[in-house]
Amino acid sequence: MAITVTPPYTPNSIYRPNVFIASQASANPLVLCKAEVYVDGTLEATIQRAPFLEFAGIYYFSIDVSSVLRNKKAPLSSNLTTIFGNSIGAIGVPAGNTNTDCHADVFIIVTYFYRDPTTGLLTDLGVTDNSITTEAIIATRQTRDNMDLAPYVMGTPGFNPWLSNRPLDSSGQFEYIDICETENYYHTCIPYTSNCFEVNTYDINGTPIDTGLAAIPVPSDTRPVTIGLGVPNLTAQPYFDGAVNILDPNIAYYRVRVGFATFAGVWFFSGRSVLLQFNLGECCEDRAFRLHFMNRLGGAEAYTFNSRKVVEEVNKSEVAQKPQTWNFATATTNVFDKGKFKIQNTNLTQYRLEGKFYDESEAEYIKDLLSSPEVYWETSDGLVAVVVLDAVFTKSETETFTKLELTVVEANDNSVQQM
Repeated sequence: MAITVTPPYTPNSIYRPNVFIASQASANPLVLCKAEVYVDGTLEATIQRAPFLEFAGIYYFSIDVSSVLRNKKAPLSSNLTTIFGNSIGAIGVPAGNTNTDCHADVFIIVTYFYRDPTTGLLTDLGVTDNSITTEAIIATRQTRDNMDLAPYVMGTPGFNPWLSNRPLDSSGQFEYIDICETENYYHTCIPYTSNCFEVNTYDINGTPIDTGLAAIPVPSDTRPVTIGLGVPNLTAQPYFDGAVNILDPNIAYYRVRVGFATFAGVWFFSGRSVLLQFNLGECCEDRAFRLHFMNRLGGAEAYTFNSRKVVEEVNKSEVAQKPQTWNFATATTNVFDKGKFKIQNTNLTQYRLEGKFYDESEAEYIKDLLSSPEVYWETSDGLVAVVVLDAVFTKSETETFTKLELTVVEANDNSVQQM
């Protein structure tokens, strides 16, 4: 027979069922199938399944490969996901990464087995079915969401969204981002056949200053690409057409859009993404604490806490106890003798942070920070891994704005002596 059902969307989410339905006719009752799961062309797992249905001598098997994909794809505890610039967490450099660790090409090869009526042994039916190759990415979808991620694919002209939960303006064409000129920023999209992004700068009156086109990788499938779009990232960004001096002091804001460029004597650009407008603001270096995190769509996002920052060292330990060193019937004269002492001594650095007021629309992207599995603190040394402690996030409150307050802990404890 054949593999009659495959995951319904391109791309599909690896956090939703990625189910293949295989069917096979057999005169002898089939008792199981064996599915070899190939991810990016490599055999990663073998799944055995019993039939869930038999009808008119045809046996049906359901094979869900989601767990295999989750084990192989980002986020992984051992790796920096490629949405965060480069492989070593360096900042202040251009970025245009194809996020292969966030995308999977998957197919299965299925063989079938029946129990030999004479010997009682499992016997290969001698039939093999190959599935088509399907695609999946690490974006999550909620129960009430549209499971189809195709609207994020920038394959046609228009205002296709980035992999972001930031609010859009009323036209659905702009995404506004407040940023300081010292802050790095990474943003993720599915460019598909798009081949570049356009940068335009403007002064405070909206008068254009510079424009430039910069190349990006062209995956030609649904692999995401992350682009560095902060001022430090764009400072050394090469352009194949035009030029942008992102350090021009007259710049009040700049816009970025992914699209497709063709050359016919001059370059013609056709936009395919939502426009990102970066509004330059004052830097608050003494109290700013910028976090980069993976959002629920599997893209890069960032948020700066600049209202209040408290730095604390937290010590945790257990207390052990031993007898004092008495010498038979004579009491010890050693005043330094230890009766109690610390063991399992742990010291960590934590930061209590307070951000600006936000409204309900902004909450849609800020909430992703609290549940993000991968968060980094932007420092002059690069990206430092941190853990956001569990907290309750207020999405909205009647007749008031809300501030975000949370505690962040460095992912590596401080080294201290142990007893």
